[in-house]
Amino acid sequence: PFGEEQRITWWDAVDYIGVMAYYPLTNKNNPTVEELKAAWAERGWLTLLENLSNKYQRRIIFSEIGWEPKDGANKQPLTDKIDLPLDFQEQADCYQAAFEVLLGKPWLKGIFWWLWYANPFWPPPGEFQDKSGTPQGKPAEEVVKKFYLADDKPK
Repeated sequence: PFGEEQRITWWDAVDYIGVMAYYPLTNKNNPTVEELKAAWAERGWLTLLENLSNKYQRRIIFSEIGWEPKDGANKQPLTDKIDLPLDFQEQADCYQAAFEVLLGKPWLKGIFWWLWYANPFWPPPGEFQDKSGTPQGKPAEEVVKKFYLADDKPK
């Protein structure tokens, strides 16, 4: 549930704080990468996460984070509105902004991206893959590759 990371009071009993980071970013469709990056701070998500980490002296792992390839996905990352138009660029921009804002944060231990299929042949190219939340086979995959393969990424 949204905000669960703030309601749990026993984070000091585990090694890491697990967060489903489906935070709404802007109130518009097709924001720029700069607007998405600014939203992480302006909406208070970075402060919330840093304060949570400091309070419990635990680093944070995003147990889930990702965006669907839909117009307006940044406004409601876990939308169930299947009839929204596809927007591969907005999905890629959300990934780009997340990498640029989050990597190198001392309170961040790791990220599990939703939805990444282990089988390289699934989902098959076509409409199913296009509508799937995975970045695989879409411009967002190139963003993921760029950051994970970079020689100068933060440790």
